[in-house]
Amino acid sequence: MEALAGLALLTGRIGQAGSGIHPLCRHINTRGAADMGMRPGLLPGRLPLSDDPGRGRLAAMWGRPIPAEPGSELAQMIEMARRGELKGLYLLGGDCLPEEDLRALSTGVEFLVVQDYLRREAAEVAHVVLPAATLLEQEGSVTNSEGGLRRLCPVIAPPDHALPDWRIPADLLARLQPGSGYDEARSVAREIARAVPYFTEPG
Repeated sequence: MEALAGLALLTGRIGQAGSGIHPLCRHINTRGAADMGMRPGLLPGRLPLSDDPGRGRLAAMWGRPIPAEPGSELAQMIEMARRGELKGLYLLGGDCLPEEDLRALSTGVEFLVVQDYLRREAAEVAHVVLPAATLLEQEGSVTNSEGGLRRLCPVIAPPDHALPDWRIPADLLARLQPGSGYDEARSVAREIARAVPYFTEPG
C-alpha cells in the first residue's frame, strides 16, 4: 500500500479526477461494516470512539450510554480463546479464519455461534449455527469500495430456515428485549440513516 501511495505521489495522481488509490477489500461489504461501526474503535459513521458528541448523539437515540473504551480486534479475540478467556463469540461468517484460528475457537470458547449461508469449517466447530440467506435471497444493501450503496433485491426465495442477515440479530434482540427489534429491512435502513450522518433515509 505504501509503494502504491508513493507511486501515486511520484506521478502526480493525487487529487486528479479519475485517479488515486482504491484498495480492494477481500470480503464483500467490508467498507459497509466499518460504516456501521463494526470495528472496536469506531462508532457508526466511522467516528472515533473518543468522539464525545458522537457518542452522546447515539446514546440519546438508543436510550443507553455508549462505552468509551474499545473492544477487542479479531486477532486479540483469537488469542483470548487460546488462553481460555473468551466465554462466547457470535461469528458472522467464518471463511476469513485460517484453520489454526478455528481450532483455537473450537477448544477455547465456551459458546460459539456462527451465522452463515454455507456450512463451512467455522460452522462445523460451532455450538449453534444460524442459517443465513445469500445476497440473492434477501433485501438490504451493501457498500462498494467507493462508498456507494447498492440495494439488494431478492430474486429467489431462501431455503427452509434460512433468514436474511438483518432478520437473525433482529429476532435475537426481540427475544432479549421484548418490544425491540425490526419488522422489515426498510426499518433497518431508516435507523442507519439516523445513526450515520452521510447516509440518507430511503424514499
